[in-house]
Formats: sequence, C-alpha cells, structure tokens
Amino acid sequence: MAAIREIADRELHDIVYGVMSKYHPELKNAGIKVTVFLVKSISRSGEILDNEPVLKSNGHEASATIRRASHSELQLGSGDVIIEIDSFVWRTYLKEDSRIALLDHELCHIGLRRNKNGKIRMNPNGRPAIKMIQHDANIGLFYDVVKRHGKESIEVIISNSMLVGLHKAMGIFDGKP
Repeated sequence: MAAIREIADRELHDIVYGVMSKYHPELKNAGIKVTVFLVKSISRSGEILDNEPVLKSNGHEASATIRRASHSELQLGSGDVIIEIDSFVWRTYLKEDSRIALLDHELCHIGLRRNKNGKIRMNPNGRPAIKMIQHDANIGLFYDVVKRHGKESIEVIISNSMLVGLHKAMGIFDGKP
C-alpha cells in the first residue's frame, strides 16, 4: 500500500511540545523545533484510505519514526526533527496515555551535541546540533527459530533478558530467577 504524509494539526504539535516540556526539557530549552506528519494509506487512484497501518521503519511496521530534517527540509521551514506517526495506529490503537508514551519514546531518540565544555554545538544553519540515539535494546527475531529451538534460541534468551530489564525499569524485579 502506498503512503501519503500530511502535516499534523496544531493540537498534535502542541501535544508533542507538551511531552517535550515534561520529559525532555533540555530539548525544549535548546529550542529544538519539531514537525509532525501523519502517514496515511492511499489507493492507486489517489484516494486517502487511512484504513490500515502503513508506516514502516527498516521494512517493519512502525507506530512512529523520528529523524533529523534534511538541509532542504530545513530550508523549506521544517523543524529540526521530523516525527512521522502512522495515522491508523494513532487513531485506532492508542489511548491518550499510550500516545504520550509513543511521543516520549520518539523524543528519546534525540540528543544534543555538546562541545568539550558542555555547551550545545550549533549546526551550519545556526540551529542546535542534534544526534540520533539508538534504543537501549533491540532484538532481531525469527519466529521459525523460536518454534524449532524454543528456550535455547537466541531470540528467547535475549527476550528473557530484555524482560528482566523491563521489570527492573518498572521496579518490579525481585531478583529471583
């Protein structure tokens, strides 16, 4: 299915800036600007359908993505970073708290570049220089390997390790195997 990107309304941009203020004040204080797009499915005839997930990242379905704006996008008035949100997922599966968590997740990918004195570097456009931050954990998973090897598969071993990390982060890990 093909996709079309539409700039999000002011309300959604305000939500993003609210999340930034609450959870990422260093980005807000640096003046990082965000442009948000909703990604929708579109038929071959050009009709906007928005009836199934369509956003992908590295070939996999994604609820949202974030990236640095290109030089040409900045010249056209884009924010420093661009968040793309799958419109169908946003409307269909996410309640308000989950939407906030998703936006917080995306903003966690953005860091500020600093010099050796801790001062924020500026890019050639006079904007704060940003860096992309990877996830704390990633897993590549093949269900067929899990079916064949079960608890001995690297997929299960890493997933279990990640669950322990999640439980620690949530404060519910009791330390027992």
